[in-house]
Amino acid sequence: MNSKAIREILLIEDNPGDARLLREMVREHSGGGAQLTWRQGMGEAEAYLAAHDVDVVLLDLGLPDVQGMAAVRRARYPMPPPSLGGQSLHLRVWVDFALVEAD
Repeated sequence: MNSKAIREILLIEDNPGDARLLREMVREHSGGGAQLTWRQGMGEAEAYLAAHDVDVVLLDLGLPDVQGMAAVRRARYPMPPPSLGGQSLHLRVWVDFALVEAD
């Protein structure tokens, strides 16, 4: 198991309220060790991913400019495939923050 610390988190979320709540959660649970960067749309996120390495991507699958698996494919495209050896393996997490009501 890779024990690389999570330092860079990219949040792709169009709702400012959800982004604020997630920023507070990251601050509270990371002890200040993780930096959260927020982008409101996939176009902004693609530009960021092309220029920056991130450890985790938190992805809203219902963005105004892309939805569903198309969002996942577009978010992954700028990133090189992770190496399978040593410390160069990066953690990539894809999360949908759409709220689902329980029956």
